[in-house]
Amino acid sequence: MKANTIETEQQPYVIPAEIADIIYGKDILSHADKLDELLSSMEEIPDELAWEIKSCVQKEALEAVIESGEKGLVAAATGAGKSKIAIDYAHRVIKEKRRLTRVLICVPTEKLRDENWKDEFKKWKMTRYYNKNVIRVCHVSMNKIEGQIFDLVIMDEAHNITEANSAFFRNNTVIRCLALTATPPTSPQKISLLRSFGLDTVYELPLDTAIKLRMVAPYEIQVVFTRLNSKDKNIVAGNKVKQFMTTEEKMYQYHTNVIQQLMYNRSRTPQQNAALKYKILGRMHFIYGLESKLAAARKLISELEADSTDRNLVFCSNISQAEKLCANTFHSKSEDDKAFVRFKRGRINTLACVKSINEGHNIPVQVDNILVVQLNSGDLNLIQRMGRGLRYRKGHKARIILLVCQDTVDENWLDSATKNLDQSKIKKVMFQGQERATLEQI
Repeated sequence: MKANTIETEQQPYVIPAEIADIIYGKDILSHADKLDELLSSMEEIPDELAWEIKSCVQKEALEAVIESGEKGLVAAATGAGKSKIAIDYAHRVIKEKRRLTRVLICVPTEKLRDENWKDEFKKWKMTRYYNKNVIRVCHVSMNKIEGQIFDLVIMDEAHNITEANSAFFRNNTVIRCLALTATPPTSPQKISLLRSFGLDTVYELPLDTAIKLRMVAPYEIQVVFTRLNSKDKNIVAGNKVKQFMTTEEKMYQYHTNVIQQLMYNRSRTPQQNAALKYKILGRMHFIYGLESKLAAARKLISELEADSTDRNLVFCSNISQAEKLCANTFHSKSEDDKAFVRFKRGRINTLACVKSINEGHNIPVQVDNILVVQLNSGDLNLIQRMGRGLRYRKGHKARIILLVCQDTVDENWLDSATKNLDQSKIKKVMFQGQERATLEQI
């Protein structure tokens, strides 16, 4: 068969010549717009073609690492198959070595350490290598390993690198290293740490490019603005000696006035600098706990659950909020992961979480809607959360809903979190009691 022919159980599938020239050529990402145009002209994209495109991009990413001295960071959108790149690298190294090859996988959570990577190796029929060659460790324990030699280190969710866990690279011999993340870190400290160990970004696949290549599903973002409650005095204010009730609006104004007074004082003392940080943190937690936003979230969840076939993930600001919004929750204080398992198996359709599903957790069943009750200023968290609903399947477009409190710093966090996304995919509406109206002027 020709190189652009894929064997299938029914009959061979021949990839159109123009598409084959791109995916079997060099630098697929630079031709993403052309490939998008060609794929859009097709009545239907066969699964075989979608898988082949994904496979070719993964191979290209691995070659970029190898050509960069066998060390580097691959930043690829959630759902693009970063784990497959790592497994292919491990397989390649193991097959080349005659002696026992040592592969270390570093991950942020115990669940990823004990379950997810094991499942990935099993999925690609590499269990024997997992059992014989692979060692796993959580990021917090990396610095406990000293004086060892590793043929390959896979640093999963590499944006979690810190001064503490980076000591691992100074105290051990790492012959090859593949760092993985959904988006390259922007913190100068993290960039410097990664570079000091030869982990520059050698391959970057942004979310919107992955969509053009049909590696992940398209999406639409709806920003739903809420307003601070200016009528109901349901906020406790004052101090231990004298307390009184006030509104959300007045409490927010108080927080902001105190912050501005400290911020514009050019002769701040160290104590005042500490007070400023404390007040900024206090305002942040105040926004995280707004009852007005909680009420809007309840209404939105009710709307999402009206379609009994849709599956919904709700990301909350804290555990209390998650438990107030949904009967089924999964977070760091959960006694077990039964709710998460039931959601993965399709037995329940709505699950609320905090940070527990941000990184690495595979959800094998479809997720239709993502509701983010509270953003922060980092775009990485948003992209990771969006990724839970972007697994590619025919006809699927993920719906991402972001709750934002208007005329507060929440809007600044929105701008920061979405700055690298396609702005044409973002629509803004106002939550007004039981109704939402499009804000054309925004």
